[in-house]
Amino acid sequence: MKNSFNRTTFALILHLKEKAGDQDGYSLVIVLVSVLLLGALLLASALMGQLDSSSTRASTNRNSGFYAAEAGLNLRAQAVRAKFEGFNRPSGISPLSWEFCTDTVDSNNGSGDFACDTSLTINGQRIASYVIDRTPATPVSITVPNGIYAGLNAQEYRYDVVSTALQNEGSQQLPSAILGLRFKSRLVPLFQFAVFYENDIDFSIPPDMTMNGRIHSNNNIFVNSSSGSTLKLNSILSMGGKLYRGNKADAGWQQCSGTVKIPDAGGTDRTLNCSGNNITSYVATTTSPSTIADWGNKLNIGINPLTIPTINEFDPVAGAKYWDAADLRIVLKLDSSENPLGIEVRNANGSVNSSATSKLLNQCPVTERSLQSNLGANSTVLPLDSASGFNPGDAVTVGTDLDSNVIRPSGVGSNSIELRRLLGHSYQTTAPWVAGAKVRKAVVSTSDTFFNYREKHKIPGSGDGIVGQTIRMLNVDIQALLNCAHSQNLMGKALDDTSEGGLVWFFTVEGPNSGLNLTGSTSRVGNHYGVRLYNGRHLFSTVSGAPEIKGLTVVSDQAVYIRGDYNVDSDDASTSGITEAWKPAAVLADTINVLSNAWSLDDSNSRSYVGNLPVTIRNYNIRIPTETTMNVAFLAGTEISGGSNGISGSSPVTTSSGSGGVNNYPRFHEHWGASVGSGTTQICDAIYSTKPDRVCFNYRGSFVSLGEPRRVNSDFCGSYDSSDCNIYSPPVRNWDYDSRFNNAANLPPMTPRAVFLTQELFERNYSYTSFEGSSGLVGLSGKQLVGALFAAAPSMMPSYRF
Repeated sequence: MKNSFNRTTFALILHLKEKAGDQDGYSLVIVLVSVLLLGALLLASALMGQLDSSSTRASTNRNSGFYAAEAGLNLRAQAVRAKFEGFNRPSGISPLSWEFCTDTVDSNNGSGDFACDTSLTINGQRIASYVIDRTPATPVSITVPNGIYAGLNAQEYRYDVVSTALQNEGSQQLPSAILGLRFKSRLVPLFQFAVFYENDIDFSIPPDMTMNGRIHSNNNIFVNSSSGSTLKLNSILSMGGKLYRGNKADAGWQQCSGTVKIPDAGGTDRTLNCSGNNITSYVATTTSPSTIADWGNKLNIGINPLTIPTINEFDPVAGAKYWDAADLRIVLKLDSSENPLGIEVRNANGSVNSSATSKLLNQCPVTERSLQSNLGANSTVLPLDSASGFNPGDAVTVGTDLDSNVIRPSGVGSNSIELRRLLGHSYQTTAPWVAGAKVRKAVVSTSDTFFNYREKHKIPGSGDGIVGQTIRMLNVDIQALLNCAHSQNLMGKALDDTSEGGLVWFFTVEGPNSGLNLTGSTSRVGNHYGVRLYNGRHLFSTVSGAPEIKGLTVVSDQAVYIRGDYNVDSDDASTSGITEAWKPAAVLADTINVLSNAWSLDDSNSRSYVGNLPVTIRNYNIRIPTETTMNVAFLAGTEISGGSNGISGSSPVTTSSGSGGVNNYPRFHEHWGASVGSGTTQICDAIYSTKPDRVCFNYRGSFVSLGEPRRVNSDFCGSYDSSDCNIYSPPVRNWDYDSRFNNAANLPPMTPRAVFLTQELFERNYSYTSFEGSSGLVGLSGKQLVGALFAAAPSMMPSYRF
């Protein structure tokens, strides 16, 4: 076109020159040339303007498409994250290609969480996004390689998210930008922490105490020790808030005392100094009295909180995670007056499993005898033959009586045993206590003889203002239930079932106040329901031929009381084919209470008596424990000292509103400060150079708190006080993290997991034509497109967070 234009112009100029005179011709030629040149310039300018406009529009479309596609990427990535935060794994089918996202009726546009989504339009550009699951069939178990959580085991899931901005090009929709994000979701088992709290952690003036294992709070950590004592924390501390040196709840408020030591990255113990007697905040910028940087990666302050399960996951309702997944669900049902109606086995939908209920109550291996005589009107005991299978301490039921009783020795040095009448009840002389009524060992039973001084409330007009609560218990003989589950196929599966990593049992009380929620309430008066576990020294069945369990997790939305040794390390006797010792075990509950081996199942040492009548007075000296050992992970609610996280202004956080700290995570009810007696050997003697004048509570496990208790949450008042706070005196806390949990194979069934997500790669390509010209991506399937997209690795990598 250019050459043709030049020839025509030259011929025109020669013709005009021949027709005109020299002077006039040259003038005319000059004018015409000028006009033609001006026209050419105007044409060129118009063409350049059109090209610039087109280029600007294209650039605008590309930029607009990029940000629009980024918005779509953000929304899809957040949707996947939300699935994991809800402790569900995304599922579905990915589309074959982004082209299918433009056809909403095509079956190839995917399904579920991975399907095409074209509902978003930004700046006139339609966004098409979808997800591709890159996780292997069996999620990868990894050891986190670096960062704050380096060394922890985690399950890792990988996903690609693709987002395309589509613009109209004639009758077609073509992409102006295609973005891809690859990220990893890591689920970290919470029982890999020695202490994990959603709220503030405070070590409230404990005596000498050493804690091994990681300690994490999604809020703040307060560390303190009693005067003359040392608290040593041998691991990594991480927190979403600040680190405080001092007591959060104390009569003197914010006082530092004792010594707190934390080893640095090199293993050298460093002391967190007090600033006089005042509480001190340690943050990343602190230069005095100590430099936080001295501890290197051992102290991690102000980090992003971990996402944890909601407490509703532990509700006894269809749709709640642990209820649905449980292998066995046992419910104590109460009437409107809170009297027991019965004990039932429930299905996941909440209906009664009549067959399993009958097996549990009537067909499980039982030992039973008939009563030999009527109970006299003034008698508190009833003679019972020392028949085979009955032992002192057994909980039993009589006839149709739902409440349990306990067999006890009839006298010091006597071989005979007797049946104690139910404490706190009027004495019956009628059925079911007549001669011939069956006395049967109880697998599960109920009682209301436990008097809880920990759940006290300062109610006006109640004498000294201190009252406790009688607890309606669902009592569970762990070993007897394992025997029953095997012999009667109570669960519909074998004891060595590996679904969920082992057995999950759910126990609850269903009554007028079972759903009480004290969270955020000013009322501290909780319900008076509980589940008591006993006879759990070894987690195995004594029935011949029964297989070993892989692990056991007990779940309840109510308070749980664990009586006596639980899941000890050693074998007591030679049991053919059975390893009696340690199994992965956990108890998940509203609160967790510890009762020693010396606690009577008839709760006779929880009250004092005048004659035959119980009186609800505090008698501290009859609650004398013996050394007790538990190897079990705990998840329970804990109070927040002061009622809120952190320190607010200058208002004191008083002892009466304190939680008792980590050292009172398990709730105690006995006089652990009593003398152990001369010649008595305790396990903790090998650890403490001088035998203490206190009873040992030996514990290996993990303390996890996801929030405040919902069912029982009275204020902690402290240890023994003769006038006001007669609850307990502290044991020797021979406590440690159970390092066996570092191996994922040793974690208890359904160990709750925290979620954290990491971005692995973010890629972009602006235009469809750039794919066509340089990358050859036209027509690729969705998975091929993303693979090529991530393989291209553009030089420009914009930062991206979600």
